[in-house]
Amino acid sequence: MRLERVDISRLRGIPGDWPTLKIKEKGLIVYGPNGVGKSSIIDALEATIKGTSSLFARPRVGVNWDTASPHVKGGGPPSCTVHGMLEGKPQAVTLGSTPASDLAGWLGTASTASFVLRRYMLLQFVDAEPKDRYEQVEPFLNLATFSDLERGLEAVVADLDTRLADANTRVATNSQVIRQTFGLQRDAIVQPATLVGLLQERLIGAGLSATEDDIADLAKLADALAGELSGEISNQKIGTLGVVKHQAQQLTSASILLALYNQMRAAAVALTVALRSAAQTIPLDLLVRARDHLGSASEDICPICEQSVDHAVLLAKLNDRIKENEAVGLATSTLDQRLDALHKAASKACVAYVSFKNNWGQLGLDPLPPCYAEAVALFGTLEVLPAALVGEGAEDLEAAFARAECDPSTQIAAIDQAIVAIGGGDRRARLNDAASYVSSLQSTVPTYVNTERETSAISKQRLLAEKLRAHAETARKNAVQKIADRVADLANTFYDLVHPGEGIATAKLTVRQSTAASMLLSATFHGQEAPPLKYYSEGHLDTLGLCFFLAIRKLEVAASPTFKLLLIDDVLHSVDAEHRTRLAALLKSQFADHQIVLVTHDKNFYDRLKAVLGSGYNYIALSSWDVDLGPRLSDPSSDLDRVTDAKLRASKSHDEIAASAGRFFEWLLKGLTERLQVAIPARFTHDHDIGSMWPNLAAKLGRHKVFGAAHLSVVKQLNENGWVRNKVGAHDSGEAASPVTPQEVSEFADGVAALYKATTCEACATIVQSSKDNRDIWRCGCSKLQYGP
Repeated sequence: MRLERVDISRLRGIPGDWPTLKIKEKGLIVYGPNGVGKSSIIDALEATIKGTSSLFARPRVGVNWDTASPHVKGGGPPSCTVHGMLEGKPQAVTLGSTPASDLAGWLGTASTASFVLRRYMLLQFVDAEPKDRYEQVEPFLNLATFSDLERGLEAVVADLDTRLADANTRVATNSQVIRQTFGLQRDAIVQPATLVGLLQERLIGAGLSATEDDIADLAKLADALAGELSGEISNQKIGTLGVVKHQAQQLTSASILLALYNQMRAAAVALTVALRSAAQTIPLDLLVRARDHLGSASEDICPICEQSVDHAVLLAKLNDRIKENEAVGLATSTLDQRLDALHKAASKACVAYVSFKNNWGQLGLDPLPPCYAEAVALFGTLEVLPAALVGEGAEDLEAAFARAECDPSTQIAAIDQAIVAIGGGDRRARLNDAASYVSSLQSTVPTYVNTERETSAISKQRLLAEKLRAHAETARKNAVQKIADRVADLANTFYDLVHPGEGIATAKLTVRQSTAASMLLSATFHGQEAPPLKYYSEGHLDTLGLCFFLAIRKLEVAASPTFKLLLIDDVLHSVDAEHRTRLAALLKSQFADHQIVLVTHDKNFYDRLKAVLGSGYNYIALSSWDVDLGPRLSDPSSDLDRVTDAKLRASKSHDEIAASAGRFFEWLLKGLTERLQVAIPARFTHDHDIGSMWPNLAAKLGRHKVFGAAHLSVVKQLNENGWVRNKVGAHDSGEAASPVTPQEVSEFADGVAALYKATTCEACATIVQSSKDNRDIWRCGCSKLQYGP
């Protein structure tokens, strides 16, 4: 859409009856001192077109667009309507209202485009932390395909991590049970062949056959052992001891669950990080349902708050929230899975320890060590641990794990002694062991072997998934780096146009390979590569940030050519007149296809913009601000206009023309004496003026063969009107009355206008400058205006 006008009411210093602002084919340029309401125009346009405002760099307590956008005097809600043409059809976009369907594509592009530049954004990009800089650039990169693939693979890796942690816990649990059952040392490798050998030893010790055929059928062997045990001297006490011994052999160590607990805590930390980075913590499923509902609904009023619904804006916001919350959803799912695995493991362990403690108490043996009670308390806490309390009291829980670490081998040995003591005998003890070994070989050992295989398979899957995720990340980084190189190359091209021949800046963006999303900015300064802040002046930092912004906008338009708008909010504070002229020329040459709305407090920059950009823009000036009347419009014409535009000059008094001609002549002389390297008398107590600069400049202009031959009459005209110049006595700093006649003022202004046209290129709006190679060659920035041999 090509903008034509904007109506703003009751919005940030602009009252309800403020006049309509016209926007010409090329755009709108606004001049005014600080505090007169220039930025409010940018605020209104951005909020209406983009649907959001970048006015506030970050969230602030109690201050945001909703609270700060209404006019201080009230009078109703803020209002802004932007009028324009799209494909020959009149269109309008109103703040907070649903736009016509014809504008959906244009506004959709606007919602993600980088077309607004404010002062804080310049240095925010230059001095940002690498991660923050990446986040600033990411919306421009259009990495949806890469990001979706990475997030999907991250979810796969997280799921495999959870499954692997659970499988490892089961392996460790079964391994411990096997070690306790067979009496293995902690560092002994669990191998089925070794376990079968131990079973053979027990069978032989009990006087039973232990050939491979005897052991091949474990079910038959278990029945045989049961028959042997029933024939031995038996009583209820010995049976109880055997049951409790088996329970002791099945106990899970607290240290095994500690690994699962740490995995769960790691997931909780990841969730915390994701929540901090998300703008809101609204549940993802709720956001998706809300988006789907809005996509299919046609209501214009919200059924809950009864406010008007802007579908396009709301859908854009919901999509942003969903993207932010996908990371939260993944982290939440991972935490839930790992917490569930911990709950189940802790519950099973708690039941086992409680049963063992109760049965041990009936044996009449020495009391259990305190670790068993600690284990019951710990496992009871873990089996009901809520997600909201994960991480709280972590140090206390870790200490509880240490207190709950038990070694049942002492209790198992005590039970064996008790069995022998009450008449069970050594043979019964060996038969009991053999029966336990057979039971373990029938159940625990096969489970252990299968779980080890499962763990190995999951590990291989996780390794593959992690490789794929790393490849996806590398592919994204390579794609980002290529885009970053294009941005930097274009930004450097723009920078050279603004700072020709300085040779101090070759900036580049580097995607860091060691982190997931991070981007470094560096620049070369006389052979030294470093962050720009290290060596650059404020002016160079301003223009560097501006050039990167313009480069991103240029490449955005190459990808989405339907949206061509630039809003620039008073961004230049430390840039001199010469560089401002080049910036104006850069906007003209590189963004001729854009509409530009630019506001500035700098009168010289405003004048340069008028001179360079030409008549395709609407130029307005604001003189002051009033709480009731808002920004006060004033005469937008510049000194250049008053001197060179005959029609405008005719509408002004001769006093105004005299003052403008004097100020403009002095400005022009400053540029010419510097660029043509004219020697002028030194001054230490006050600035140079017309009287100190013109005589030596006039002599040099007249001596130059080519210029003198073409424009000697101009030099003579200004020399002959020297007394008018002296009477004018107007400098850059203010106005002075002219006692001379209107005709005399007009002749003087004609001479100044002629000198400006003779020395300033119409194409690039730069004053001619002496060539470094030959001082007799004078040429403008684009070399279309040239004087030389």
